[in-house]
Amino acid sequence: MKNFAKILIAVGIVVAGLSAMLLGYNTPGSASYQMCMIDVVIGFIMLAFGGLYLWTHRNKQE
Repeated sequence: MKNFAKILIAVGIVVAGLSAMLLGYNTPGSASYQMCMIDVVIGFIMLAFGGLYLWTHRNKQE
């Protein structure tokens, strides 16, 4: 599960970063712009869940 959390963090960073870069190429209000915004939010959620799991797992070991 620890490795999955690390993968989740890495994929979350990549998804959020690439989608944030694509926002500049889309017209605000269009469907593709909204999808990029949703992808950024999903990337941050993935990052948060992976980081939260690793943080709680580290605190349980101490």
